[in-house]
Amino acid sequence: MIKHLRIRKAREHPLITILLLIVIIVAWSLAGSLIHSQKTNRIMASYLLQDKSITSLFFSSTTPYSLKSIPDPICTQPTSVDFIAHEDDDLLFMSPDLLHDIQAGNCVRTIYFTAGDDGRDNVYWLSRQKGAETAYDSMLGKAGESWNEQIIKLPGGQLATIANPSGNNKITLVFLHIPDGNLRGNGFNSTSHQSLEKLYTGKIQTIETVDKTSSYTSAQLVQTLISFMQTFQPNLIRSQSSNAGTANHDHSDHINVARFTTLAYKAYIKQHPKTLPSITYYRGYPIRGLPANITNKDDISAKTKAFTAYGAFDGASCRKIMFCYTQAIYGLYLRREYTSPY
Repeated sequence: MIKHLRIRKAREHPLITILLLIVIIVAWSLAGSLIHSQKTNRIMASYLLQDKSITSLFFSSTTPYSLKSIPDPICTQPTSVDFIAHEDDDLLFMSPDLLHDIQAGNCVRTIYFTAGDDGRDNVYWLSRQKGAETAYDSMLGKAGESWNEQIIKLPGGQLATIANPSGNNKITLVFLHIPDGNLRGNGFNSTSHQSLEKLYTGKIQTIETVDKTSSYTSAQLVQTLISFMQTFQPNLIRSQSSNAGTANHDHSDHINVARFTTLAYKAYIKQHPKTLPSITYYRGYPIRGLPANITNKDDISAKTKAFTAYGAFDGASCRKIMFCYTQAIYGLYLRREYTSPY
């Protein structure tokens, strides 16, 4: 009897140890998330005040900023214009190509179609915007840099936010603030179920930005993209891919960024037959089912660092590398980058 009791206790000890470890890990994760959330909320409270002051300045100005008035739109260095759906897509799907461009001192102009709002309020989507800036700081090898933000009027009359690191006009981020269309393109209740998918297929005739300052028809959106190409005169255009995948279906916004970008690209090269930028399409969610193909340790490290810098501002993402692999699937993209014909 004593022998059986000892065996049972010996078996119980590892189970108790495992349970204690699970409790500690969960408690640590929750505490970390709470601290992270409080820190992000403090930063965003300041950022929201700044955003309101920029907006007020724009509307009270008799000579509003325009796309043509931005500093140094044309670079002497090779230039890419990258068309992106959400504020982390370039970091996940276009890197290390994007990273190499920045490291080489090339000019990068990134246009984010949607606010990446996920049906949430402006605290969330403005936080993602700040996260994108912080990720670019990481790729530049800097931290805590200040950014200059302006609200500009586009040629069609719509408003957008444009941002540059202070003293560095090689990097330009543009935020159009179109609503996130949800995974399948059915949109969210908070933004009247609008989506790029519905705009492209004609199910809706216009789409209104999440800040309710602007709206686009399909033709106006294409013309806006052409305007960016005309302004920045890139050597290379990057876009997300229309390849929806099978086992791992891609996001509707990714697919429709490819569709609208392609319409604009075809129109642009007809207008500028002497300057023909190449175009490269990058696959999205489906790549997680493909073999890891980024093998350079420095590339993996820099890509991971940039993404986790962004993740500190996105509660739906991951701010620590271990969480990217254990609590989310983002880690699978950090060692992968795949292009597609379209």
